[in-house]
Amino acid sequence: MSYQYSGQYKCPYCGTNRPPFATTQISSGGWVVVALMLLFCFPLFWIGLLMKDTHQTCSQCHVRLN
Repeated sequence: MSYQYSGQYKCPYCGTNRPPFATTQISSGGWVVVALMLLFCFPLFWIGLLMKDTHQTCSQCHVRLN
């Protein structure tokens, strides 16, 4: 499910008009790449740390939106 945050925003769960928080984390696939690179090619393990996902969380009810 994708939500647009420009203009008028309304949380589908609590109905607040406050814009959501955006957080960035290393993806699950990124951690797998880090583990594999640590085992097979140590100098390049950091490549997996570049694989990130952005998550939107409602600022009022703290439900993950995507």
